[in-house]
Amino acid sequence: MDTMRFCFILFILAFSSSSYLYSYEEIRTERDKGVSLEADYWGVWRKNLDGASMFYWSDGAGDLITEIYNSYTFEDTGIVLPAESSFSQISMKYASGLQLALRLSPDPGQTMEFFYEGLLSWKHSNEVISDALALAVPTSPYVTNDWSGFSWGKYNYKSEFDSYELSYWCHITPQRVDYFSFSVMGGLRIVDFCDEVRICNYKLGNRNTYEVKVRNLPIGPQAGIDFQNNPWGQFTWAIKFKAGIYANIIDKDLELFDNGNTDLITADTIEKVQLSYIIEFSPAIYYRFKPFYFTVAYDFFSFYNVAFAPYQIERTVSLNSILSSRRLRFDGFSAGLGAIF
Repeated sequence: MDTMRFCFILFILAFSSSSYLYSYEEIRTERDKGVSLEADYWGVWRKNLDGASMFYWSDGAGDLITEIYNSYTFEDTGIVLPAESSFSQISMKYASGLQLALRLSPDPGQTMEFFYEGLLSWKHSNEVISDALALAVPTSPYVTNDWSGFSWGKYNYKSEFDSYELSYWCHITPQRVDYFSFSVMGGLRIVDFCDEVRICNYKLGNRNTYEVKVRNLPIGPQAGIDFQNNPWGQFTWAIKFKAGIYANIIDKDLELFDNGNTDLITADTIEKVQLSYIIEFSPAIYYRFKPFYFTVAYDFFSFYNVAFAPYQIERTVSLNSILSSRRLRFDGFSAGLGAIF
């Protein structure tokens, strides 16, 4: 019943919008062509990395007791860990970025678009001190001296995101001309997502570092649709959906030092290609005051089969492999100004 009610309300809104616009004959005969430039502020909330543990509790001799996840009390051992020692979530929260678009429309039926979104940078750090228990970092298959049984550790984590798109839009009905517009798109997208974590510790006066850098570079085709409605002369609301399949070129660089950073245990560089997917959904509102227009939009972004640096530290991951089965997801809000010449 709720679904039928929603469909009925949507039909009434669409019908009233088209009926209202019927009197705007100048809008219906306008031909939208030329060059369009747009710049938007982009704010993004990213989902935290759950269960990406940097350190493990040990019995002081390097033997593993348990991993740190969401609980600080372990019934099997009776051990109670301090709350500030939990590394179960790496908090990403908010980041600011930029969106830029250049659109070339030789006629109302088609548009070539170059779209950039990025300059996103997330940073997070945390440290833990343990007097009762020692800490350990998984280093298998390598044997180390200073990476188990230490009592102080710290990590610094950073992520950066950029995306480049070149698309061809075919407008089944011209945009900003009729009551409704429907467009389909095909194009190419490249995403550059870099992720790195740097861990350091102190043990018996020795300072050691353990660094992992991962770069995801998915390249591939994408397709999309764009539906727009013009309820009155200057106002447009739109819904855009894009999806693509990509060859994700993943590079992992790892450096592990021991014995006070005097011994380089390994400096491996590993590469693999992973099939990845991206889904993006964006409802938007436009208000035009010729030749300019103002726009606000919400953006849902989901990137599947991604490699994150913190997950390469997990005990279940060998140092000579890449774990790339995770998902990057964020929700964004954009607001900006554009012009059509």
